[in-house]
Amino acid sequence: MISGDLLKYNLETKKFIFWDLESNGLHLHYTRPFEISYLLYQGNRFQKEKQIFLKYPDYKIRPEIAKHTHYDKNKIDEIGIDPKSGLQDVLSYLLDPEYHIVFSNGLNYDCMVFHNSCKELGLECGYSWLPRCYDINALFKGMKLGRKVDNDNLLAYQLSCNNVVQKGLKSNLQYMAKEFNIEIEAETDQFHGALFDSKITSQIFFELIKKIDVK
Repeated sequence: MISGDLLKYNLETKKFIFWDLESNGLHLHYTRPFEISYLLYQGNRFQKEKQIFLKYPDYKIRPEIAKHTHYDKNKIDEIGIDPKSGLQDVLSYLLDPEYHIVFSNGLNYDCMVFHNSCKELGLECGYSWLPRCYDINALFKGMKLGRKVDNDNLLAYQLSCNNVVQKGLKSNLQYMAKEFNIEIEAETDQFHGALFDSKITSQIFFELIKKIDVK
């Protein structure tokens, strides 16, 4: 019997925010984002996209990280906004119980960087929104490992899958996009740009949920 509770069968009733951030490092406590971008969807119908650049008084980023993440100081000086305002924008959706939150490897990185950044700026973020998260990195790994989705403990299931390190088990965006035949320009250097990665994440997610029984 087909379960109508599965996401693949009641997609149109759901609201989603797909988001990603780019930052100046990998340290979960001290790293701060300079770009946060998101897409809003009703079911699989696109509603809105937004690219936010955060302008700090004194932002330090190593040249090799700046190149990898497409950091452009001139652009940020021109159109960057107050970090607190930018974080509040995204936070309004994360705290909205109507929205399901989708990212790639966000449970291991983005959500912690975001939380600590909010805390530093006096914003009440918390982690109450984590049970509404879908991490495509974790769900894809679970599928490849042959693990049945534990919908009663989805957050714990995803955290467990995210932490699996196994030879031959790949789950980066480029690999997942190729797995689902999502066309990417062969010479593109747009990966690790928050808006571009959010768009690829959305395409992967809608293909991935066809393959797994996730609620």
